[in-house]
Amino acid sequence: RDLPLANLPLEALPRLLLGMMPAPPASELARAAGKISYLDGAGRHWSGSLDAGGLLEWWTLVENGEAVAWWQRQPEETIYSDRRAGLQVRLQQQVVEALKGKNAPLDIPAGYAESACGRPL
Repeated sequence: RDLPLANLPLEALPRLLLGMMPAPPASELARAAGKISYLDGAGRHWSGSLDAGGLLEWWTLVENGEAVAWWQRQPEETIYSDRRAGLQVRLQQQVVEALKGKNAPLDIPAGYAESACGRPL
């Protein structure tokens, strides 16, 4: 259920990989001169900085007054550091492909029907 990265919930992984703040705000988002900060549902303090285009440049997670994890965007990679776990992860995007359009809806095979889990049709 948790990533061994700053005890983040598993659902934070896609946000981390996409360069977003890993935890959504549970308090009002404070903004000033490209900087943002908020408290998440666990009461942890998050802060970060946005570039002129609105992309996240870096974020820091503070617990009990101590920076325990941080992330930053570099030109060729992003770097995630977790002080408590003593680890650092460097992520590099390998492939970028433009979408060719919207995904077409899939056809439901004949004989399939919706039902509650564990109940026969």
